[in-house]
Amino acid sequence: MYRGWHQVAFTREFSSDDIFPVTIGDLPLVLVRTPEGIRAFDATCPHRGAHLGYGGQLDGAAIICPFHGHRITLGSETKSQFLVRGYRTLEIGGLLFVLVSEHHENGFTDYMNGLAQSYHFVPGFVLTATVSPEYVIENAFDPDHFKAVHGVNNRAEIRLRPSEHGELAGENVFLVNRPNPWQAPTSEEGAVQLRFLARAFSPTLVATELGDGQYRHVVITAATPTPDGNCVIRVSAAVAFGPNGELPNVDVVRYLLRDSRKAFEQDMVIWEHLVQKAPQQYTPGDHPVVAYRKFCQRFLDREKV
Repeated sequence: MYRGWHQVAFTREFSSDDIFPVTIGDLPLVLVRTPEGIRAFDATCPHRGAHLGYGGQLDGAAIICPFHGHRITLGSETKSQFLVRGYRTLEIGGLLFVLVSEHHENGFTDYMNGLAQSYHFVPGFVLTATVSPEYVIENAFDPDHFKAVHGVNNRAEIRLRPSEHGELAGENVFLVNRPNPWQAPTSEEGAVQLRFLARAFSPTLVATELGDGQYRHVVITAATPTPDGNCVIRVSAAVAFGPNGELPNVDVVRYLLRDSRKAFEQDMVIWEHLVQKAPQQYTPGDHPVVAYRKFCQRFLDREKV
């Protein structure tokens, strides 16, 4: 599995219980509600392997294991006989992320906190895809598929930008049909330009900026791996506050998420029938995809998490 950031839930999915089980690929985790916010820990009991998220009871800074009743300390207290490791979490705007390895933070926390200063986060929709997560995020760096699958009017080159914090960034300008409510108004006839900037912070997480200025919106896409090798897609929007700090126009949010969902449903047709192990014969125009695949290699879990 990949060691970077993963979105494990919308906070609306987190029940009123103090603990909640989630998985990232084959890594079982338990989310714990604490006075400092929701935290994530390994869910496998170090005594005999029970899952602490199913039947475990929170007891201060520990979980009472449902199998044998041992007190399992949450964190790194070395005096405890049984303890489980914690992971950094980021809970922001109704979105909940877990960082599996501190080596791959890649500036994501600062990026999201920066957005929160002037943007309103809107948790969007959830889809299940029968494809591994890297195919979902890869689409942001695949120039040819935008025209073939989504019907944009040009095949613009995706230009890779220098990395600032270890993330992978690529930008483009698309020609699209007359703008929707979330795009800048124009009196021009026919296709209009749309700025596109994708930032992948891990192989399973990309923030895509669409448009410029006050019409710059961000779509946050997470593809969290499931134990069967597929993934759960969560898509959210970040839309700028009004000039006086008022909430964004509801229609802007609605149409942005509607168009995002439509695009993913178009992709689903491809993913459902994709032969994932087929040989890859890249063309020169696929260089952003090749760069993304090399980016993914940096996150491979060659050691036990």
